[in-house]
Amino acid sequence: MRGRGRICSIYRQKRRPKRNLPLGSRRRAKSVVNGAAMDILLAASEFAPWVQRTGVSEVVASFSKTLKQIGHTTTVVVPFHSAYDQAGLLLARRLSKLKVAEGRELSVYDTQLTSGVQLVLLDLGAEDTSVSEQMVVFAQAVAALINDRSNLGAHTDIVHVQDSLGSLVSLALEQIDGPRPPTVVMLQDGIETLTNAQSQSVQLASLEDAERAVQAGDVDLGALLVHTAKAVIT
Repeated sequence: MRGRGRICSIYRQKRRPKRNLPLGSRRRAKSVVNGAAMDILLAASEFAPWVQRTGVSEVVASFSKTLKQIGHTTTVVVPFHSAYDQAGLLLARRLSKLKVAEGRELSVYDTQLTSGVQLVLLDLGAEDTSVSEQMVVFAQAVAALINDRSNLGAHTDIVHVQDSLGSLVSLALEQIDGPRPPTVVMLQDGIETLTNAQSQSVQLASLEDAERAVQAGDVDLGALLVHTAKAVIT
């Protein structure tokens, strides 16, 4: 499933010839290639125009909007940052905190953008924690969110991991009780990261193994991102 054209064709709607409909009749919903519309979740560290540290933020904003426009239910999950609140977004804080592993609970904020994209903000706590800890907490939170949504009847069909913060999401999903959607990685720097990752051997049996490897510097984040995903977009 590698290659931008092939992956993106999954989400693109079929073109149908225009036809005249009787007055007052309702148009049928447009079909989507490879089946019905999907419930797609994008996991990233930033989202434009509110938090922009790298080009990932604009990619996430553009891609999520496009997915919504062609008929998919689209949710973007990012860490909470004061910039979202300061920008005037109407954030609704959930009454019940999100329960993740080890008895940890996180505050969750929701809003719907004008594009129709659902934006979910996860309060991961202190920003001065290590990279490995942030990755683990984010992965556990995304997995818990997907599991909770599934229990409420909203099943996630596919998870798009947009950058290294979500490198462990695939491993975290292996630990949930409900349906485990496949993960797809979108590499922003393309072939170079993919080539480097393919040259490295990454064998991680669990989320805990991955955390230790990241802490020790035994694994490249790009390689970890590629090897834990089910498919890659370059």
